[in-house]
Amino acid sequence: MRANIDIQKLNTYLKLHVPVIATTKQFKVRSQSIENGTFLPSLYCINMLSLITQSWLSAICSLAALASLDPFQLGLKNFDHTTDYFPRQIKSFTRISVAQCQAIDIETGKATGNIPYFEEMVGWYQRHLPDESKTGLQIVHGDYKLDDMIFHPG
Repeated sequence: MRANIDIQKLNTYLKLHVPVIATTKQFKVRSQSIENGTFLPSLYCINMLSLITQSWLSAICSLAALASLDPFQLGLKNFDHTTDYFPRQIKSFTRISVAQCQAIDIETGKATGNIPYFEEMVGWYQRHLPDESKTGLQIVHGDYKLDDMIFHPG
């Protein structure tokens, strides 16, 4: 992680601002529901870690579902780039990293410097690029992050 994060302050903030479920409920399920598969609850103790995990798993599944769609069938033939995605991403990632490594750390007063093993990582990606001529164009959310998501409250 490039940022110096004070874990103790983060934990204090989370305790003050992130609600924790403090009630329990017993869900009674009729055997016929289990037998026909209409209601099979996940059996685990609900806690903040499991809620966070469920949220991220849902986000990953949504991203995978998005990537499974055919952009041409959705009428997106001329929507955006038709060149290979990964080389474009590597180029953008490199440009951003070069700019970010010059940022000054407020605690040390020095430039943050390069990401450790950045060149090795980019080299690995370049050697292991998928053959996009075989997979075809896919829909990819280029800026997929938590503040781009809407979670259902249920």
